[in-house]
Amino acid sequence: MILASMQSFAAVAARLTGGARLLCRVGDDRIGEALVDEIASEGVDVSVVQRGGRTGSIVVLVDEFGERTFLSDRGASLLLDSPDPLRQVPLLLRAGFRAHAG
Repeated sequence: MILASMQSFAAVAARLTGGARLLCRVGDDRIGEALVDEIASEGVDVSVVQRGGRTGSIVVLVDEFGERTFLSDRGASLLLDSPDPLRQVPLLLRAGFRAHAG
């Protein structure tokens, strides 16, 4: 299974600090379940992971010159609810944004 960048970051953070929590939304399907199980096995707290819909995916096309094109289906992540569990966290990293220490 391939983890997305945010899940990989959470796994490294858990190893370095002894704890990390991942908030995301995965599909209520086998792929979503496998992704959550895999990241949980890395010591990441997945208690606030939301489930429903179908798990998103990305297809990467690479041409003969090494140029990449990404085709994305955000799936369940489009339905992510506004989370209360992010209040009072010491470090927050959101996809597409810089880390924020609070």
